[in-house]
Amino acid sequence: LGEAAGPEAAVPVKAAAQARLGSFFSKVTREEPHRLSRFSSQAWLKYEGRLLRALLGRAQSITQLPMELVNQSEQLQVVHYLRRGHYACHHDSSPDTIDGGAARVATL
Repeated sequence: LGEAAGPEAAVPVKAAAQARLGSFFSKVTREEPHRLSRFSSQAWLKYEGRLLRALLGRAQSITQLPMELVNQSEQLQVVHYLRRGHYACHHDSSPDTIDGGAARVATL
């Protein structure tokens, strides 16, 4: 969230290392591989209506990114988790999309 979030939102690298996040993800990979991907239903909404355009304006206000960049955002993803559904930590971009100018800058 940038400066708007304040310093309390930051996680120092040293603290993350001490939390042994790498060990945690290795353990999950070994013991619970089904948790490595998202289990959900989703829909993508175009920013055509007034409400969703206003949402883009709020995203720009929070991130302080140039509106020209925010206007190039991918469609809004709405996710629904059913019973036993879950979110799993994952990367949102790949080398294939980075070169094409479609790398995700932020997730709000």
